[in-house]
Amino acid sequence: MSIPVTILLLEDSLLDAELVTEHLDKSGITHQVRRVETRVDYVRELEQCCPEVILSDFSLPTFDGPSAFALAQEMCPQVPFLFVSGVMGEEVAIDSLKRGATDYVLKSRLERLGPAVKRALRECRERNQRERAEEALQRNEERLRIALDAARLGAWELDLGTGDMECSPTCMETLGAGGEGYLSLSRLLARVHPEDRDIVSRRTSQACDDGEACDVEFRIQWHDGTWRWVLLSGRLVSAGQPGQRRLAGVVRDITQRKQAEVDLANLNRDLEQFIWAASHDLREPLRTVRTFTQLLGRECRTHMQPRCNEYLDYVESGAHRMEKLLHDLLDYSRLREVPVPPSAVDLNLVLREVLMLSQVVIEETNTRIHAEPLPVVQGNATHLTQVLQNLISNAIKYRNSRPPHIEISARRQPDGFWRITVADNGVGFDPKYADYIFGLFKRLQTDQASGSGLGLAICKRIIEQGGGRVWAESRPGQGSEFHFTVPAVANRATG
Repeated sequence: MSIPVTILLLEDSLLDAELVTEHLDKSGITHQVRRVETRVDYVRELEQCCPEVILSDFSLPTFDGPSAFALAQEMCPQVPFLFVSGVMGEEVAIDSLKRGATDYVLKSRLERLGPAVKRALRECRERNQRERAEEALQRNEERLRIALDAARLGAWELDLGTGDMECSPTCMETLGAGGEGYLSLSRLLARVHPEDRDIVSRRTSQACDDGEACDVEFRIQWHDGTWRWVLLSGRLVSAGQPGQRRLAGVVRDITQRKQAEVDLANLNRDLEQFIWAASHDLREPLRTVRTFTQLLGRECRTHMQPRCNEYLDYVESGAHRMEKLLHDLLDYSRLREVPVPPSAVDLNLVLREVLMLSQVVIEETNTRIHAEPLPVVQGNATHLTQVLQNLISNAIKYRNSRPPHIEISARRQPDGFWRITVADNGVGFDPKYADYIFGLFKRLQTDQASGSGLGLAICKRIIEQGGGRVWAESRPGQGSEFHFTVPAVANRATG
C-alpha cells in the first residue's frame, strides 16, 4: 500500500477542490489533500506540516497565488508549487515559471493535473537525491582534504594530453612551487634532480602505458635552491571527456626519512667498523693469553694444587669462549661488505659439507639426521653453509635427555622461493621469544650450552641479504622448527 502524498490546496471554491481531487484520483495518485482559503490557514499548514506538493489558485477573495508562492519560496523552497487557475493568462504563467514555479494547469484542462503532479514529484525526488549526493560528495571531499592536510599529503592531477597539472596548495608547497601558481609536467621535470629525471619520466610513462600504480622517489629543487626528497604516487584515472587521460595521486615530503636512512646507514657502518677493529685488535692479546696459559699448564700442572689446576682450566675455557665470540663478530661484520653475486647452489652438497664438519659432535651425541632431497637455489655457498651449520649445531646443542633427531625438508613456495625447514626434538622455547633469539648476543638457555649468541643473528643477516626471511616456531619441551627462504633457480627442481 503506497503512502499518501500530502497536498496543500489553496482554493476557495469547494466545487473546484472536488474536481481537483477527482482528477488526482483518476491519475492513480494516492493523496491526502488539505484545503485552505486564507493566508492565515495557509501559513499555519506550512509551519505545522510541510506538504509534498502545493496546488494554488491564482486569485482568491482575501489572498492570491503569487503571494502564496512567495511565502512557499521562503518557508519551504524545495516543495513543488503548481498554479491551478481558470483566469491565469499565458504571460502571467510564463512569468511565474521564470520566478521558480514548477508548473501551471488551467482549470479548463484538469486532465493535465495528474501527470503534472507526478512529474513534479519525480523531479523533486531526483533533485533531492542529487542534492544529497552532492552534499555527501562535499563531505567526503572535506574529509579527504582534512586527512591529506593531516598527513601532509598534496593532491595532484596530470592531464596527459596537455601536460598541465592541477595541484592542491599542499602539493605546490611540497614540490617547492608554492609561489608559482601554475605547474606542468615539463616545469616539474625541469626542477627534478638530473640523476632522477629519467626515472620520473620512465615511471610516469609506464603508468600511462600499463595502467599500474606509479610510485617514485626523487629529489626536487625548491624555489630557495635547496633539494628535497619527495615520494610521488599516482595512477591512471578516467577523465570526464572521451579520449582524455589523466594521472592522479598524492605527493609527500620524505626528506627527513631519507636523512634518517643515511644517518642510520652511517651509524651501522661506523658500528661495524668498530666491531671489526675491536675484534681484530683483541685477537692478538687473547692469543698471547692462551699461549702462555698453555705453557703454564705444561710446565706447572703436575706441581700445582688441584684448585690451581681448576683455576687454570677456567682461564683456558674463558679464552676459548672469547676467541669464538671474536670470530663470530668478525663473521657478522664481514657480511656488510660488498656482497658476492649469487650463483646456483646445490643445498645437498652444502648439507654434505656441514655433516662432514660436524661429524665428531654428531657421533658423540648419537644425533640422527634425516634430510629430504634439497633444491638448487640462488645464493652464496659459503654463507648457506654457515646457516645450515648454525641451525644444526643449535639443534644438537639444545637437546634434552633423548638423543637429538633432526629433520631437514624443503617446500617450493608460490613466490619463487624455497622454504627450508630444520626441525629438532630438543628442549624448545616459549613462542614469545621467537623474534628475540635472532638478535645480537641473545641466548635463552645460558646455563645449558656455550655460545656467543651471534649464530642466529648471522643466519638472519645472510638470509635477508639474499631477499629471504628466517623465523622459528617452538613450544617448551616439544622441539623447534627453524625456517628460512631462499630464491629458487629457474626451471630447477629438487636434487
